[in-house]
Amino acid sequence: MKHEISTYKTKMQFSAALKKILENKVLSKITISELCESCNLNRKTFYYHFENLEQLLKWTLEQEAVEIFKEYGRLNNFTEAVKFSVDYIYKNKAFLAGIYKSIGNDQLSGFFRDDFYEVITMAINMHEQKMGKKISEDYKIFLSKFYANALAGQMIEVLLGDNPEEYKKISEYILFTLSVSIEEIIKASAGGEK
Repeated sequence: MKHEISTYKTKMQFSAALKKILENKVLSKITISELCESCNLNRKTFYYHFENLEQLLKWTLEQEAVEIFKEYGRLNNFTEAVKFSVDYIYKNKAFLAGIYKSIGNDQLSGFFRDDFYEVITMAINMHEQKMGKKISEDYKIFLSKFYANALAGQMIEVLLGDNPEEYKKISEYILFTLSVSIEEIIKASAGGEK
């Protein structure tokens, strides 16, 4: 157990250093030596925990957002999951903008999309249970992909936007749109349309 805690703390040191550096520099310009120097750890320690900076970046995103976001989904608390994701993006804008500049729209959208897919599926399941109706699995997969792509796009817009008032509205708009449309789709589909 002590080793796991020590490993986690070391990874968090690398993660914090990477976040700080990414605020001013793209990933491709960051060296392992620079990262190690900024958190007073050595290269050997870095390579013990990570193969490269991309793996550290992925781990950082998973630790900070993905795991918490998935937990909200597991609790069937879709509202909190959406609010959390919008808040997370707004609060970590400099770091995520650095990632955006480093890996581009497609890859960052992919991070968001994969996890939204899981949570959207949970939201559909929750609405089905609440309404006592079911849609086909094929259509559920389609809807989850459709909404996950839309949400990923919205999260990128939150990231690139400059207006702090807009980001507050985004959560409300997303939640209203999804809730109403999912319920209407389930009603229509349960009637034999899909």
